[in-house]
Amino acid sequence: MIRAILLACAMLLAAVAPLAENRPTFDADAHPKAPDYRDRSAWAALPDRPNAAAQAPPNADKPAVDPQLAQADVFYVHPTTELSKAHWNQDLTDAVTNDWTDSSVVARQASVFSACCRIYAPRYRQAAPGSVTSMDGSGQKAFDLAYGDVRRAFLFYLAHYNHGRPFIIAGHSQGSLHIYRLLEELVDGKPLQRQFVAAYTPGIPIALGEFGERYTSIKPCAKPTDTGCIASWNGFEAKGDPASYRHAAEAKYRSRHPAGDATTLCVNPLTFDTGRPAASASANVGALPGKPSQGQLPSLIRAALGARCDDGILMIDEPAAPGFYLHRLPAGSLHYNEIDLFYANIRQNASARVERFIGAGEARVHR
Repeated sequence: MIRAILLACAMLLAAVAPLAENRPTFDADAHPKAPDYRDRSAWAALPDRPNAAAQAPPNADKPAVDPQLAQADVFYVHPTTELSKAHWNQDLTDAVTNDWTDSSVVARQASVFSACCRIYAPRYRQAAPGSVTSMDGSGQKAFDLAYGDVRRAFLFYLAHYNHGRPFIIAGHSQGSLHIYRLLEELVDGKPLQRQFVAAYTPGIPIALGEFGERYTSIKPCAKPTDTGCIASWNGFEAKGDPASYRHAAEAKYRSRHPAGDATTLCVNPLTFDTGRPAASASANVGALPGKPSQGQLPSLIRAALGARCDDGILMIDEPAAPGFYLHRLPAGSLHYNEIDLFYANIRQNASARVERFIGAGEARVHR
């Protein structure tokens, strides 16, 4: 299923950094040294030190919580930020890529969860974008290597930082891909699921048929305070054409399970209610404008845009206010904007799920 999901996204990532013609095979490449998660430099965010995730927009409804008071954790897996065409996986000594990771996605994505949670974000030897065009060989191996790091980081987090606390797992794009596998191998139907609040996995399609098949216990997030579930969406501008993207995702799933439901899960991040697939701009309580930078996050803009789930794809309205940088990909994909356009809604929802989880006594909280 990993290959099927990645091929559905290949048209997006390959447009950013296609495979270099002179790149060696994975086996012939010089692989970067594996991270040691005992080393604090192997983490982009840890809650006991300053980091790009430990902030909030100046007009956010809730400031970043004191880590000592947070009731839950977030394990965040960042998307692809390595744009190298020369190698298959990131060298974690590459300070330029690490700085870009922090300013582009740790700041503008992981900080979504700073109102509710302690945030743990590992660095990992992410697969370079060109890997998606070679999933029958070297590309698959590159993603497997990246996943191995994420898995080890998660196990280290559980052993040394979690202490039995409730946790959210969140990511985007490549990060979401690794999360799906992590949930399948370590959480679904396992004792650890008692601590699992929810997963936020935008940017990688997952078929509804996977629930009850790949996942025996984890469900789609159908309501705003559901727990033990997955919330996912894949965004295109309202005037875009997601037909090819949708078809690729569905066809790969049907090739394995002809009778299964190949429709892509779409949870509208303005409502987090599958019974309310559409919402106007008035439901958007704060979108994050601007581009990534090294400074403070900009102020949120309310009622910036609406969105609707249409046959498994989130169709996003054009922002009504200036100041938004929309990174448009082929067919009108807004892959890079799938979190920042719904920043405050995700922020509020994560807090609500944690409160529901704690209130229901789902897991003991350790501080």
